Amino acid sequence: MALNTAKASSVALMNAAQGSLDKGKYVEAESYLLEVLRRDMNDAAALALMAEVAVGKRLPYEALICITSAINAAPNEMRYKERLIELGSGGIATYAHSGPAEQAIVECLKSGDMLDCTRIHALWISHLFCIPSFQNAFGLNGRKAFDPENKAHFENLPDLKPLFNPFFLLGIKHIVASNAVFEEFITHIRRHLFKDVLLEKNKFTDEERPALASALSHYAFHTDYILDCTEEEQKEIDVLQARIEGGTEIDPIKIALFACYVPLYKLKNAEHIALSLSSSPDITDVIKKQILDYSALKNVAKGITAITPIDDTTSVQVREQYEEFPYPQWKRLSQESMRQGWKSRNSKFTKTLDDRKIDILNAGCGTGQEPALLLTVFPKANILAVDLSRTSIAYAISKAGEYGLRNITFRQADILRLGMLDQKFDHISSCGVLHHMKDPVKGWKIFYDILKPGGTMMIGLYSKLARDSVLKMREIIKQRGYGSDAAEMKRFRRESQHFLEEKALLELSRWRDYYFMPMYRDLLFHVQETDYDLTEIEMILKELKLDFLGFSLRQSVLNDYTKQYPDDPDMNNLKNWHQFEEKSPQTFREMYYLWCRKPAALL
Repeated sequence: MALNTAKASSVALMNAAQGSLDKGKYVEAESYLLEVLRRDMNDAAALALMAEVAVGKRLPYEALICITSAINAAPNEMRYKERLIELGSGGIATYAHSGPAEQAIVECLKSGDMLDCTRIHALWISHLFCIPSFQNAFGLNGRKAFDPENKAHFENLPDLKPLFNPFFLLGIKHIVASNAVFEEFITHIRRHLFKDVLLEKNKFTDEERPALASALSHYAFHTDYILDCTEEEQKEIDVLQARIEGGTEIDPIKIALFACYVPLYKLKNAEHIALSLSSSPDITDVIKKQILDYSALKNVAKGITAITPIDDTTSVQVREQYEEFPYPQWKRLSQESMRQGWKSRNSKFTKTLDDRKIDILNAGCGTGQEPALLLTVFPKANILAVDLSRTSIAYAISKAGEYGLRNITFRQADILRLGMLDQKFDHISSCGVLHHMKDPVKGWKIFYDILKPGGTMMIGLYSKLARDSVLKMREIIKQRGYGSDAAEMKRFRRESQHFLEEKALLELSRWRDYYFMPMYRDLLFHVQETDYDLTEIEMILKELKLDFLGFSLRQSVLNDYTKQYPDDPDMNNLKNWHQFEEKSPQTFREMYYLWCRKPAALL
């Protein structure tokens, strides 16, 4: 090595390691860092850089070990926690307990809304199942999803003390786990608390009740109360609601318990409750989330400008769905990491947009995550973000204000009426929207009309092949006559366990949408949905005279396609892609994210 590691300072060694890492010389970088760590095994910067070496060497578990060690060495350093979120957000799971990893994840959870810990839900739940005290008390690792024996097991848990591990309590406050066994477990834990508070079973101490009630209320609120509820629970909660609204019940613990079943903003006297309990430490954070924040959003929604009428029957129905169930309620905007992730998938399509003052339309902006991301990628852009739902837009406005995103204008509008705008756009992004219109092609044609010549679109549509099991489930729901309100959806979730085959239940539970009421409704109970295959999309693109540019996909998928179709270097042959998808039906499980372009001049 050019650097004499024995005599070099730690600063020089770190600089040398960074230089080697930048050149892809991972073994060399590692040797410099090992020398730094030999001198100080708790050097947080060296541990964090060692994580990047592991990433370069494609060793994800080693990377996690290094970054968790960096967090524990410097628990106040937010960039290490943010990096753990990034590394753990790819669905990575653990299969053994690690005290340092547990400690580091707790440090992340302590940061609250300063981090989006929902992104490490798979890492959190897999580690929770490995904690010895948790496993010994609850035996979740040995449980099967939708097993009838689970009920008796969870009803008769002898030791509930491991619930008060900060890893669990902080976790359920900030994370919803995509795991059917855990959902059943957390539903029964809520039931244990219910019996303790209302039926005086004395399972918990005076210190334990508020901690558990507060954490559980956050979990239930984040799922939009999709957890199952027995008739006994519902009856007692209805009585409790009457007492609270009648002014005869002001016990903070009972109100916190109520918040585990029904959002507090639905109380007739919600504002009075907020004032009465504003100084109660047991329920302050619950009051803020379920009353004060909700009230603030509703006030914002009142002032949103509508730039088109919304009078199409289907548009009105879709608007009503998202007014009731807006999603996703995202927390953090990690600008650099989000920008890099988006660029890695889409940079080959953005050459005409990069580093320019451009006008972008985000049609169907929802709660604002997409326009916020677009602004991080195109910082000189002016973005018009429109949606049917005022509630969703209000959330988007609040998040944009939080991050100082001034180049986004939010408006209420119907895509079918956007042709009345006196404006043309360089780029239009509309993901997960057109397929909820009665005539998606009509909406797509409107996009074409308001797109500048040479302009681009990124469109997201559902795949028939990827959603085959969902479409079959929708047909079952239709045949059995289930409605689409919250009570009917919960009834289907409960009753389907008795008439669906295990394979179908497990397939359904693999969708993250299964664990959130708004997303569950979107998955199975949407008022309007059209699914496509690539032969149909090819015909639509030809009809609209749009040039297909390619798909936004992970590099690994693109590499597989190139191996199978080396004669299509631009990867824009839709017939090839149709064959590729038939062989790998889950390629577009989330959506077809396709890029297309309006010709600069029509011949």
